[in-house]
Amino acid sequence: MAVYSVRLLVKVVAGLALWRVGRGALELLCFDFIVSVVYCVALLMLAIKVPDKPALRSGRSLQSVVIVASAAQFIGVLVWYGYFHFSRRVRNTYGRNL
Repeated sequence: MAVYSVRLLVKVVAGLALWRVGRGALELLCFDFIVSVVYCVALLMLAIKVPDKPALRSGRSLQSVVIVASAAQFIGVLVWYGYFHFSRRVRNTYGRNL
């Protein structure tokens, strides 16, 4: 729970810095992306160690749910990274791309 709270705080701070077009906003965003990727990898590693038993009402295993959620989150980070890396709007707003 503490790890998720820290991760949420990093996202809020990065989002506010981007919204205010603050100095160092892209660096905070890069840090947020790194934290998100590390979190996804950690969840995947934990999911692999969890026994694959149907534990949810839907009959799906907790392991498969965590793997799908982590993969979706990782893909989301890649999409946002691509936007902040290649976007002209980002370059015009912040003076450079990620």
